[in-house]
Amino acid sequence: MHDHRSALWRWLRDHRHQLLLTTALVTATSALLVLGPLLIALAFAESMMQKRRGMFVGLILAAALARAVVWLWHELRDEPHGRWHRCAQCGQPIEEPSRAAYCSHPCRSYARLERDAQADDPSIADRARRRLRAIRLQTLADENAAWDEVPF
Repeated sequence: MHDHRSALWRWLRDHRHQLLLTTALVTATSALLVLGPLLIALAFAESMMQKRRGMFVGLILAAALARAVVWLWHELRDEPHGRWHRCAQCGQPIEEPSRAAYCSHPCRSYARLERDAQADDPSIADRARRRLRAIRLQTLADENAAWDEVPF
């Protein structure tokens, strides 16, 4: 018999980081929605009272709260916090200053094979299709544990 309490405890233990981040994100977003207009009003009042242009505490606090919400969102989605772009093949993050379109040599090779499979030259297209089929079969064999052992 499966004990549901232990399954729930295991799920909570395995996902505690995501639960904590989600709670922090909801709290920070709620604080921004509630306090944001008040902080902007405070900055407006500060601008009316000061003759010189300066740093307004309300805007600084609102910007810090907004940056916290953005940071938590990136952390929850497991993305890098700086400037980055996605790999053109698999979507993995590539951090700046790299201008590479692909994150690794296998991604670049696989993308080239996919392009070659659509080529006008039939010999290039056939070779690329055969190699793509072999790669897909190898990936399938790696993922399926039943294919690991030969029955004879």
